[in-house]
Formats: sequence, C-alpha cells, structure tokens
Amino acid sequence: MAQPSGRMAMGLVSALTLLVCVAACSAGPPPPRSPTAPSPSFTPRPNLPAPLKREDETLVVHPATARFPEAWREVFVVPYGSARAQLGTAEGGEGGKLRIGPEYGAPAPDGTWWFLDVAKLRLAHYDRVGGYIGAVQIPARLLVNHQYFHWSLPHILDDGTLVAPRFTSDGSALLRLQNGKLDELLLSDVFTPIYDDGERLYGFTLEGTPSIVDPKTGAIRPGDEYLTPNGAPFSFDVNYDTGTIRIQLGGIAHTLHVRTAAGAVAHVGAQVRAGADDSLHLFLTGATNGDHSTQLVGYARIDPGAGLGEVDRLPNPFSNADPGSPAQLSIIPGSATPVLIYVLADGVHVYEKT
Repeated sequence: MAQPSGRMAMGLVSALTLLVCVAACSAGPPPPRSPTAPSPSFTPRPNLPAPLKREDETLVVHPATARFPEAWREVFVVPYGSARAQLGTAEGGEGGKLRIGPEYGAPAPDGTWWFLDVAKLRLAHYDRVGGYIGAVQIPARLLVNHQYFHWSLPHILDDGTLVAPRFTSDGSALLRLQNGKLDELLLSDVFTPIYDDGERLYGFTLEGTPSIVDPKTGAIRPGDEYLTPNGAPFSFDVNYDTGTIRIQLGGIAHTLHVRTAAGAVAHVGAQVRAGADDSLHLFLTGATNGDHSTQLVGYARIDPGAGLGEVDRLPNPFSNADPGSPAQLSIIPGSATPVLIYVLADGVHVYEKT
C-alpha cells in the first residue's frame, strides 16, 4: 500500500477534509488529551507475493447521470426531521444557511444499519429496510467540550463493534460502541482510516505514512498491505495527477488508466472495499483537466482472475446536505454486495447493486 502520490486518494482527502471542516465549524478547542496505555506490538505479516501477471487496462469514467442504472436499487431512505425515527440536520456553510446531514452510516453483520446522527448527538439504529430500531445517545463526557460531536465515517467490524474516528489536539481517537457500551480509545498519532478488513483499520497518518490500527488496543504500526476479509493480501494506490490506479490482487498487477469517454485523463479519487469472495469494489469521483464543472462518477469491480468489469455510471453524490465526503461505499458483511450511502437534501439514501 504505497504512500499516495500527487493528491491523495479520495478516501484520505475526503476524510481529512471532513474532519478538519467539522473541527473548524464547531466552536471551542478539543479537550486536553489523556495519557494512553502502552501499545502492544504487532506480529509482522508476510509481504505481498510477487505478481505473476501484469495487465494494463483502461477504466472509463463518465459524467454523472440523472439516476442510478437498473443494476442498482434504492433499499431505503431515512428522512430528516424532529421525530425519533428521523435523522437530524445541523446548520453549516454559507452563514448557517445549509442543513448538513449525518456523518454517514454503515451496515452491521446482523443486517442492521448505524448512522452517526450528529445533530441529535446519537448513534441511530435501523433495520435492513430502514425501519427505526432505536438509538444510543452520546453522553456529555464523550462529546468534545461536553457538547460537540466530531466523529465521522463509521466502520463496523466483524464482531459488531462500531468505530468512528475524530482528531484530538495531538492525535486521534476512536469512538467505540461494543455490546451496547460506549467508550473512546485515544491513539498516539493522527490517523485517518480509509478501509477495514473486519478486524483492523487501514489508513494514513498526517505525514501520509500508510498505517494499520488495532481498534481493540489502539496499537499503530506502519503497514504497506491491505487484507480482504478472508485474509488475502492486496495493494491499492491512486495517483490523482496522472489518473492512474495500481492494484495487485490474486497474483495480477493491474494498472488502470482512468480516462473520460473522449480519452482525456480523468483525475479521480477512489474508495476501495473488498467482498467476501476477495473481489475489490471501487467508487470513483473526479473531473478532467479544463472542465472541473463536469462531475465524473462511477463504480467498478475487480475479481481475482476475471479482472476489471464494466464501469457503472452513477448520479452525482454531492449535495448541500453532504457533510464533506460525497458518498460512502460499503459492502454488506459476509457478502460481495456493494452498497452506496448518499446524504442528499431530503434524507439519507441507501442503494444496493443487485
């Protein structure tokens, strides 16, 4: 997992931008950081195997469409409002004129969904079709200055633990919901997670060093490999400037040259997620040189042995309610089914590829 070249991959850029924005837009500095327990060492994992085959492929990303293609269906929408079953919105941007939605959500292994409901200072819980189950209120002792919700972009691990990061005055912290109990784990460095394998978080420190965090202990170590949920190693690197994505998976080194339909270089960021069958799923957004008014959006899948599939054309994920990251790609736990979470003006929409 090489250090991102040019401008960092979308997951890192979006997460950093989002967390900085959240911190800047909420009054008051974060509380002093408490000492952390010593971090246990990790057992080193083997390096990625040498690639058996190299493939150069062109990945064409088209302008945003008006609607999702037939292969995608809307699973549910959670609207905004004051009722307990609705998600909240907070003032933001343009002098507080915008209504900013939740900090996204993620599916759990039991099929339910959790959303970071910032405006209502809670973790909101819904069933697999968007029916309200309940919520876990964040106690004042865990809020920044006892009143501000700064966590974002949740991950739900294989054991059902929800983790969500925030920046502290000299590092980062993970909000954790485990077996109905909330706590916060302080990390010794700034860390932005962009991927998880169901057990560990993968991401970058502020210096751009690829790192891996054990969310049970807070231990951080440098790491240059990802693992799928099955434990298969893969690498993933995005060069935003050259429009190149390099992926090593299943003994094949893929070089994806990201282009527009006209053949121009597409400058995109990408989120990557892995399925239970070791497939990789990419959510792509970006623009081209000289035409930053045209939003490029797409989804692609890479299967071990089968290679790159057709790129799906998707709608624009950006909206006035978007809290800072255009949308989030996830995988239904234990499956290879991708889902997209769009925070739009009327509510949070969840789409699934059938």
